[in-house]
Amino acid sequence: MALTFLDLSRRGDLGDPFLPLFLEVQGHLATWMAAANTQNPDQLLEVVVPPDGQEGVVGWTIRATLDVEYEGAPLQFMLQWLTSPSLGTIRQAVGLASTWDPEGGYGAPHGLVDGPLNQSRTASFYTSLSVIAYAAWSLDPDQEFFCFCFNRSTDSRGRGMVLYIAKDPGTGQWTLCSDLFAGSANSAYLREICLFIGWAASVQQWRTAMQLYRYSGGTLQALLPRPHWVLNAVHSADPAELTPRMIEPLTVPARLASYTRTYNVGLVLRTADGAEWVLMSNTGLALRYKDGTPELA
Repeated sequence: MALTFLDLSRRGDLGDPFLPLFLEVQGHLATWMAAANTQNPDQLLEVVVPPDGQEGVVGWTIRATLDVEYEGAPLQFMLQWLTSPSLGTIRQAVGLASTWDPEGGYGAPHGLVDGPLNQSRTASFYTSLSVIAYAAWSLDPDQEFFCFCFNRSTDSRGRGMVLYIAKDPGTGQWTLCSDLFAGSANSAYLREICLFIGWAASVQQWRTAMQLYRYSGGTLQALLPRPHWVLNAVHSADPAELTPRMIEPLTVPARLASYTRTYNVGLVLRTADGAEWVLMSNTGLALRYKDGTPELA
């Protein structure tokens, strides 16, 4: 299985690394997206607004057109991960492209995807701090994906998975995701939520998802198969009070898995077979960048 995995981490004492990092990732994303579109001419991906930093907002507005008709037109999803370092805020959203207001949110050109999963939070940006960052992608047929994550050192709310675009191996349709570290006022547990939008083939409808993990102690185990997505969940103060409606599992490409614990982005895990994984997300998305030895499994 072909995989590209890049360590894009940068020092912070040689100038603010934030915008140059995002511009480099944009170059890799554009190349991958052109190839992915060639392989999937009936499902097109496009960067509607790239991160150029000219308007004081850094990040992406991305649109995916699926090979699915919804209400008489091709179904289109949108993903946004945007930050204004000057304002100290981050805005994330996933939703239908029809909800996009080009003048909303931070204003033009990014606008606002006013979808069912739309989160804004504060963040601190210290230009002298280093940035831990990784990007990875694959163009294996029906396993295509691109993901990018970063950790801005001490900024616990400004780190995590920025972009995740992948073919769902189960439905064959594009899915979009951006994580959100929600934290908790209750010290008994931490909760983490993933902003996700995909196509639920079992009911022939698009679905948003909030995947919630609960951590209340324990020891590190092994990487687990990705659990089911919690679809159209009602978020409440306590994970036990969620009232999910299950449709069917939405799966990820084989190089990816999840681990239901809270860790910083960039943590490397090694499983018993010698494979090595790196956490790409606060919400537990892990990437296998080094294969193990099957006879040791």
